[in-house]
Amino acid sequence: SLHIMLFHYVGHMTYGAVDLNGSLELSLFFLISGFSLTLGYGRSDQQWNFTAFYRNRTLRLIPCYYFSNMIGFLGLPGPGDNRITWQRTIKTLTMTNTWHWFEMVNPYAMPAWTVSTLAAFYMVFPFLLRSLKSLSSSNLSFLVVLLY
Repeated sequence: SLHIMLFHYVGHMTYGAVDLNGSLELSLFFLISGFSLTLGYGRSDQQWNFTAFYRNRTLRLIPCYYFSNMIGFLGLPGPGDNRITWQRTIKTLTMTNTWHWFEMVNPYAMPAWTVSTLAAFYMVFPFLLRSLKSLSSSNLSFLVVLLY
């Protein structure tokens, strides 16, 4: 997370002359998040409580997401992508900014698009984990290589 923040600040302060490869770090951040969730919830002795899982994820994401977008909204309107639109407002309020196949509509706090992506992942994670746990090691290894 710190590297991603530095990527944004250093990139802006040097007008793009220094590139810290933040997109690579972001992919790694999502990978580590999925790995951590799998370690915590993928144990064979783990009893799933869907309500508790979704409540915990919501309590982690929602307050910071809406607070940062409220601050971002107060800093607008501006030209170009910073203008206030109904589409942007609805997608920001519903956390569905990145859920469009062809065009991403940035939330008012632009870095909060990652939260929209995490929310989508959290919605499918319990079902994805259940499916992956049924695979043998060789099938799982094949799937990893295929997706890479």
